Parts: sequence; structure tokens; C-alpha cells
Amino acid sequence: MSKWAEIRNDFVCEDSRKIYIDAWFTEDDNEEGIVLARIDMDTKNIEYFDDDARTDDYAQEVIKETIMELNNEYFEAVEVCPHCDSENVYPMWDTEVSGFVAVCKTCGKEILLCDECQHTILQDGEVHDCDWCKTKCGGKCHRGCTKD
Repeated sequence: MSKWAEIRNDFVCEDSRKIYIDAWFTEDDNEEGIVLARIDMDTKNIEYFDDDARTDDYAQEVIKETIMELNNEYFEAVEVCPHCDSENVYPMWDTEVSGFVAVCKTCGKEILLCDECQHTILQDGEVHDCDWCKTKCGGKCHRGCTKD
């Protein structure tokens, strides 16, 4: 049994390229959390700030999941639906497998994962300006997606 009620890995410092493993003793939203560890996104090295996290099953589970996600390069995709303005989060989205088109979880219409596209372009080293709105007919992106 863990002494922590909640452990999360959702804070990323882009400047240092570190993922922070944070924990809370209770489920009280007003409680201040503590940093258990941080993981280097490039080397996967773990720096512990709490010695108990080294042997705590819950903490180790979150740390191992985080490293697996980094090794597989799976990240969540987040996009606001242009049809209904709801934010959609797609955890563990792999664009090489699932592509750049998703279905809005609120209205059910297809949406483009434009932010994922821009990240992929940067990683590929290719330079593509988004051409979604450049044509008279309403746009077509370089990935072949068209507006309805």
C-alpha cells in the first residue's frame, strides 16, 4: 500500500526536457503536492527527490509507465473541435499508426490534429506551412485532408 493517494506525471518542463513525478498524500484539491522524482526525456535517467519513491510500488508503476511512454514516443494529442469548441484529449496517440484525423468525443465529427502535424513536421526536419486556409474552396492541407 502506497503512502500517496495520487501520483501523476503530467508536468513537463520543456526547457530542461524533464518530466516531473508529483504526489499527494490525500485527494484534497487544496493540498500542496511534492516532487518524488524527475525523468530526463532524452536519457531516461531518474533523479529521486524522495527516497521512499525508490521502493514504493505505486511510484515505481508511474515511473515505469512514463519511461515506457518515452521509449515508445507516445504522447497525448490535444485538439479543440472547430465544430463544437470542445477540447479533446487522446491519450497515447501515435500519429504513425492512427494518423492526423480523429473523431470529436463530444459531437462525433472528424477533426484534424493540427498541433500533432506541426510537431511531426519539426521532428522530420521538413518545412511545411499550414495551407489549410489558402485556397478559395476552403482549404486542403498537405496531408490530403479537405474541409467539408
